[in-house]
Amino acid sequence: MKIAMLLDNPFTNDRRVHREAKELVANGYQVTIFCLKKKSLPDEEIVDGFVIKRIFPEEITKFSSEKIVQDIAIECCKDYDIVHAHDQFMCDAGAAVKRKYPSKIFIYDSHELFHAWPLNNLKGLPLSIQIKSFLIRKYQVWREKHNIKVADYFITVNQSLADILKTYFKAKITPLIIRNAPEFENITNRIDLKKQFNIPPEEKLLVFIGAHIYARTHNQEQVIDEIGNQKGFNLLYITNNSKGCLDIKDYVKHKNYHNIYFHDAVKPKEITSYLSGCDVGLVPTWNKKNLSYWFALDNKLFEYMIAEIPILATQQPEYINIIEHYKTGVCVNPDEKNAYFGGLQKIVGNYSFYKNNCIHAKKELNWGAEKNKLIEFYKNIETKIKH
Repeated sequence: MKIAMLLDNPFTNDRRVHREAKELVANGYQVTIFCLKKKSLPDEEIVDGFVIKRIFPEEITKFSSEKIVQDIAIECCKDYDIVHAHDQFMCDAGAAVKRKYPSKIFIYDSHELFHAWPLNNLKGLPLSIQIKSFLIRKYQVWREKHNIKVADYFITVNQSLADILKTYFKAKITPLIIRNAPEFENITNRIDLKKQFNIPPEEKLLVFIGAHIYARTHNQEQVIDEIGNQKGFNLLYITNNSKGCLDIKDYVKHKNYHNIYFHDAVKPKEITSYLSGCDVGLVPTWNKKNLSYWFALDNKLFEYMIAEIPILATQQPEYINIIEHYKTGVCVNPDEKNAYFGGLQKIVGNYSFYKNNCIHAKKELNWGAEKNKLIEFYKNIETKIKH
């Protein structure tokens, strides 16, 4: 069978999509990923047996791009059996293909709870832009709910989201849960980040890794204030140098903290090497108002475990289900004073216990278990098509 995956980024660091495509190819499927154009990247290339075609306009978030994206998807997917659309922008494109070619199988792979996303408005935006953003978001939320009606199947990333989406979409089908866990990896190259930032080896380094960070959204300011200038403790952000990151850097500078550091984003294959050079991994998102964050199961949680560093996280349901069950770290309530620093001290005080549990847990919490669910899912679809 021929599978067309639709993706709303240029496919430079989307590890979940890469894993899915690679595994499908390994099991005999033909996979093409249709994604966004980017000037610095080739329009077409082959990676791990699947084809990447960068054909969609970069500004797909613009309202004016909607019809263009739909038309491109309809044309490029006409010779494929299955359309596997990732997240809500490509759900719209996949739905357009399904309406044009009803016999094709349309799968919606929802990585997040889009209808509960916050608007990460950056500082200094005019009120008119904020209002426009709000109205566009309202339309996009309606559009996703409308488009899911024509999906044959849908996939999501954890049990909390599966339960919510099934009710929210009034779906007759039960979502398949495929967690975004990395491949199992032994640590063969540990990068000494403490040496890189002139941090004494006996001091502790807390790390946050993520493509983007945002001010006033992910609770970063509280973490920074609790860790800032604490003797013997340091905080490192590994992230893109985007506007959100610049806002956080300004915050650190304004507060005159000298133990908060920033490192550019690293290549996916290097993540474990960098993280293993730190002591504790941070998952700080405490945002009760935004259910997308509240019920998230961040990739970084698994990446810290693969790197064998204990995890300092907040008390969201999915974090607790993993961290407390496997005893790989501490979940804290940031509504309590100095919760992050207290949790960090607790981990440091019993460090070997938490680290050893990470070493054991990563043998189970990796892509090996998730990929089997994906292939079984596709084999069942293939059987139904043939009959």
